[in-house]
Amino acid sequence: SPSPPSLPPSPPSPPSPPPLPPLTPATFLVETVDQLRERLKDAEGLCTDRPGASSGIAWFDGEGDGCAEYSSNNWCDKHGSTDFNGEGRAKVHCCVCGGGDGGGGERAPR
Repeated sequence: SPSPPSLPPSPPSPPSPPPLPPLTPATFLVETVDQLRERLKDAEGLCTDRPGASSGIAWFDGEGDGCAEYSSNNWCDKHGSTDFNGEGRAKVHCCVCGGGDGGGGERAPR
């Protein structure tokens, strides 16, 4: 009797993606709130970052870090209330930290 036809070999399985770093509930909540705050304000153009109090140019903290770095490093809560160089505080000047023009955070003194 004839032998059954042989099947071709199965293709190799794709490699597994690298494991994700552990995500704690606190980390998830902080990142989610910051990202949502930024998206809501920027999506409709409701908020614009305020310029530095002394220089009148884009706000920065004296180390060369501005609002974008405060956003990407989640520094608003840790460092946003400190005026490091006379330019003001991130919580007043940066939309991502709740400030800026049109933001819902702290207001600049008038």
